[in-house]
Amino acid sequence: MLPAQMDEIASRYATVSDKIRALAAAGCARADIARFLGKRYQHVRNVLVEGRPPTQVGTPPSLQSSSELPGLQETGRTFDRKASNGIIRLPIGADGSIQLPALLHKALGYHPGGIAVAELREDSLVLLSAGESLRRAQAIVRELIPGSDSLADSLIEDRRREAAEEDES
Repeated sequence: MLPAQMDEIASRYATVSDKIRALAAAGCARADIARFLGKRYQHVRNVLVEGRPPTQVGTPPSLQSSSELPGLQETGRTFDRKASNGIIRLPIGADGSIQLPALLHKALGYHPGGIAVAELREDSLVLLSAGESLRRAQAIVRELIPGSDSLADSLIEDRRREAAEEDES
């Protein structure tokens, strides 16, 4: 590969390690990468053996999961809503979408293909659990229905009255 092509590929990355990974992914030999970047062959080899994908310039560190960063691997533990501090960092994708961790899906009762309900406040967005959104919807319907009668009881009463009228005729 020509040095101009290598420079074009490497210029998109901020760190030497990311440049090494990107050049290797483009098919450059380790020795060529070492000569181009002015690094030792062993440095290039060590970076490539680590096996982390390159991060382009401008990608916020928050989009890198902690499992990708050496020394920051965490042991798994279940999500406990009461134990959490209430603030969770969520990555924003290039298309503007926000992805929730799978543990939050489970804790909030969300399912793939389902709908998440959120409440927009002055300067915040609050996601509601499936149960809470159902309770709020029921409360709205109760406000719209006059009286305190149960709709199910009213329907049963109407059906019985209609059946009695049919029996009389």
